[in-house]
Amino acid sequence: MFFSNSDVKAAARQGLPVDTIDTSAFKEGVPLGVGFGTLSLLKNAPHPNAAKVFINWFLSRKAQTALQKDMAKFADAPDSLRIDIPKDDVAADNRRVDGVNYINVFRPEWTDMNPIYAVVNEALAEAEKKKSGK
Repeated sequence: MFFSNSDVKAAARQGLPVDTIDTSAFKEGVPLGVGFGTLSLLKNAPHPNAAKVFINWFLSRKAQTALQKDMAKFADAPDSLRIDIPKDDVAADNRRVDGVNYINVFRPEWTDMNPIYAVVNEALAEAEKKKSGK
């Protein structure tokens, strides 16, 4: 079962015997997730150039600084991937550390749900066969 870092921290403050997994020694690299979301450009968008202008602005130094500052009110506020902006508003345990090998855990080939759906559908079909006696 997976709980977010903030859930684990809240449970620990309540005295529950939980902790997060220290991933700093993983030879593959420290997992790096998408934090508070992702940004996508839709195919055949009604105004693709407007969307590109927005995305370009959103990923700019000024916008990422503002977003990071605004997100600081949340316990697990993400550290922008931009390394040219101040990190003062990011909690110390959420900041990336220089020299650490990070690995993006949300690579498309790792998040494809189709193999999982196939296993679930196969199990459901098998359960239905057993239920109907076939």
